[in-house]
Amino acid sequence: MNLLYKIKPKPTKNHVLIIKNISPELNNKTMKLYFGQHFISVKIQLSDDIEANEILLSDNILEYLKVPLYCYYQLNVQSDRLILGPFIGILANLTEIGLERRLLDLYSYVKHYTKIGGIITAFSLDQINIGQSYIEKGYVYHPQKRNGSLLQTYHYLLLFLINARSS
Repeated sequence: MNLLYKIKPKPTKNHVLIIKNISPELNNKTMKLYFGQHFISVKIQLSDDIEANEILLSDNILEYLKVPLYCYYQLNVQSDRLILGPFIGILANLTEIGLERRLLDLYSYVKHYTKIGGIITAFSLDQINIGQSYIEKGYVYHPQKRNGSLLQTYHYLLLFLINARSS
């Protein structure tokens, strides 16, 4: 099982990602950080002063990539890039009304969240802006508000504006 990281904001605008000292060759290296289809260049700083399951991201990175802080993430290193995820999108219905009726049926997709982490979002076809290539809105699973009950799990889903366009 992959380590799941908690993202915490770092009040700076320096495009920095701080992580536990996992691999010395990454220190002070500039890499592309991907979140969904978007990416930004970041400078990696290694530190022994943070927890093994924490990543500090500068405010400008969080704002640009629109990374929700209430989720837990895997971080995969692939040659010249870092991938924060997974980012799982579920096209669950043709219409928003149909999607709302199906929310309880989607429980199986979040049942094992503690093993996979990431963003799990459900949306409908009419919530996609095809011309601009982004999802206008949908439901995002909020793992910290899950209370064990299937019904409560979906009552606490946030209706979240997923505007992934660059600012």
